[in-house]
Amino acid sequence: IMNELLNDIPRSEYSFPYHISEGGPKKMIERFEKINYGFYQLWLYDSAKKPIGISIMHADKNTDPDIYYQWMTGVQAAYRGKGLAKWLKAKMHQEIKQLNPNIKLVKTECNDVNGGILAINKQLGFTKQGEMYDYIFGI
Repeated sequence: IMNELLNDIPRSEYSFPYHISEGGPKKMIERFEKINYGFYQLWLYDSAKKPIGISIMHADKNTDPDIYYQWMTGVQAAYRGKGLAKWLKAKMHQEIKQLNPNIKLVKTECNDVNGGILAINKQLGFTKQGEMYDYIFGI
């Protein structure tokens, strides 16, 4: 599901396809644990217990344990338009607040052509703090 969701994110026409190999997420979690990052996942399942959405957060417990980074919030296309991605992001905030009542800040990022998540971020109270750019060089 990760590759499906990642490759379905609206982004620049020059973006490369994402590919997370089998076992990749487990290795990423192991790396995060090794460097003392808190890593949190919230999965959403359909009635057949098939995963249909996810939201991920992490915090650097070494330097900024009260600042969290939320990323990879997505829902399969067939389930969009029902408020599920917004629910996932908001539920993740609630879960993290219970784990760490001292949380000060949640940061997130998204591509400027991803209108769906931009709208959700605005509805949840995120404010734009800067811009990132993709650069390409044709050969």
